[in-house]
Amino acid sequence: MSITYNDCDGALWHVEEVTENKQVRREVDSTLYKYEDKVIKPNEDLGFKYHVLTYKEDDQNSAEVLSAYIGDVEHFIRNHAAAGYNGMMVKNKAVPKKTIKVMFSKILENWNFPENTIRSIIKQV
Repeated sequence: MSITYNDCDGALWHVEEVTENKQVRREVDSTLYKYEDKVIKPNEDLGFKYHVLTYKEDDQNSAEVLSAYIGDVEHFIRNHAAAGYNGMMVKNKAVPKKTIKVMFSKILENWNFPENTIRSIIKQV
């Protein structure tokens, strides 16, 4: 089964700079998730609410977490990636908040963010 941005319950993306023939370009590697056992209905006017973590791999002060209604996941990821941000987003109520906190924490640990920064970010979920 192919998952589209419209079916997205969660996404993980990473911006990678690729150099070819002395030209540098940014490529976005993304993975989309769909939880088959969950049916979540959108807010009719706003779309779906997501918990979002964004960060830049070379800036330990860049991590941010937010909760927002996002109608166009592909557009959201494309804009953040164009600004150099990596990230993860999970649809509200797709998994428990405790699980989202663990997921966000592991991402930041893997990118070697300081423990105090991780704790501060996770408190905001």
